[in-house]
Amino acid sequence: MKLWEITHVIEGMTMVERVEADTKMQARGVLVNHYKRQLDLVSVEVVEGDAA
Repeated sequence: MKLWEITHVIEGMTMVERVEADTKMQARGVLVNHYKRQLDLVSVEVVEGDAA
C-alpha cells in the first residue's frame, strides 16, 4: 500500500486528502466513492511508499 496525497476541487473549494491504496486509480476511486461524484483532480502524488 502507498499513501497518496490527492488535491482536488469540489464545489469551488480546493481540498487536499490522503488516501491509502496500491495505485493512483484506486486512490482516486476511494474519493469518488466517498463523494459519489466525479472530482476535478489537481494532483495525485505518492507521499509514502514505493513511488514506482
